[in-house]
Amino acid sequence: MQSHGECDFDLHYPNGTIAAVEVTESTDQLQEWTSAKIRSKKEGGSIIEAKRCKKSWMIVPMKDARAIPVIRKRADEYLAKVEQAGIENFKYLDAQTARRQREAGLGKVLDPPVPRCVEDICYDLKIMSGGVIRIIPEEAPPKIFISHPIGSGRVGPSVAVKAGEQESQKKDNKEKLGAAKTEERHLAVYIDVMNGLPWCALTYFEPPAALPKLPEEITHIWLIAHSGRSNKDEFVVWRASTKEPWRSQRVAVPQTDALAVLLTGS
Repeated sequence: MQSHGECDFDLHYPNGTIAAVEVTESTDQLQEWTSAKIRSKKEGGSIIEAKRCKKSWMIVPMKDARAIPVIRKRADEYLAKVEQAGIENFKYLDAQTARRQREAGLGKVLDPPVPRCVEDICYDLKIMSGGVIRIIPEEAPPKIFISHPIGSGRVGPSVAVKAGEQESQKKDNKEKLGAAKTEERHLAVYIDVMNGLPWCALTYFEPPAALPKLPEEITHIWLIAHSGRSNKDEFVVWRASTKEPWRSQRVAVPQTDALAVLLTGS
């Protein structure tokens, strides 16, 4: 256990050298808040009993916890109008195009990509996408399922690197490692699957052949994530230091021993 502002643990090399290690997690706080709001049984959970809809739907909200109570209250009403328009799938990008055309006065010149009801549900309820789903048994009453939110944006190696470098700049991480008297000072950053874009970048791309941008208190940085594959014990790891560019590897180790094995390579 750490105390008094000390690092999480010391890493002992076979030659007797000791390195300080601080472990942290890169999270998307807004996404976590929204997901917690969706999961909350006290507030209604992730399933809405449909009263107006004739079909079952899966909807994906934006990352905004304040929108979830509104979605629970009005999704059935809005989706029923989408059903009546004969639509079974929709996405925010089409709604955005339609609104921009209308606001530019092009509604009568260009055919909008979607009817107004899709524009309304995406903007009023902050929905990224939605689609009709089949539930079993088919004669079961229709339901509306609220999925966990997803992030949007361009994904590439720099997204994962940026997430790690942001953690290296945080005051508590710098202070703990800066206080260590060891030559090597490692920051291990766990990136959860819920931190969507950085996790995708880490698990689907190779790291850049460049040195990380680290403060003087930190000499080494590790980015660690579950690979997302069926093997629950497989991790993807990117590592770099002030003298060594980013490198990657995949390692299969028991989750309980993962951090020690990944850092020591044993």
